[in-house]
Amino acid sequence: MRKKITAFMSMFLLCVFAFGQDTQKTKPQIKTEEITYHGIAGRPISRSDMQGLDQYKEYNLDGTVSTIYIVEFDKSKNKNNYNLNERYIYEKGKLCKIELIGTVTGDKYGEILFSYNEQKQLTKKIENRYEGNRLSLNQFSAYTDYFYNENDETIKRYEYDETKKDFLLVSIVTKIYDSGKN
Repeated sequence: MRKKITAFMSMFLLCVFAFGQDTQKTKPQIKTEEITYHGIAGRPISRSDMQGLDQYKEYNLDGTVSTIYIVEFDKSKNKNNYNLNERYIYEKGKLCKIELIGTVTGDKYGEILFSYNEQKQLTKKIENRYEGNRLSLNQFSAYTDYFYNENDETIKRYEYDETKKDFLLVSIVTKIYDSGKN
């Protein structure tokens, strides 16, 4: 009886060890991603038709996006150019800013700022535009406020009206959840 128990336990431990060998300890993290557009519904298109749509993304070690480049083919050099388009900045694991970079000039033309509450919920998103190094209020300037209750979330978006020189409420979205937060 003792030999049977020992044999059974040995087989059990070997099975557990064998199954454990195939499981990954950590999830693999993506480092870069390149997105290339080739056409719509199988219809080939000229690369120059889609210029500026191809992207190259770089990721941080924690799997968050770090930078996005616009990929453009340079016919004269017969190679791709990678032009910085967006830079992502994080603080304490949360996205706090996206800098928008002009792919031709290399200058920052905009930024998106994010604020969070103590529960790590997004409370405000501010979209700013720049002309040179100066903040410029224009039709692309906006901010969004996020409000949370027990079973709902309200999102209010304000956009800058150049004629009234003020931010005007343009939309209110209310999301209602069930008791399981679905």
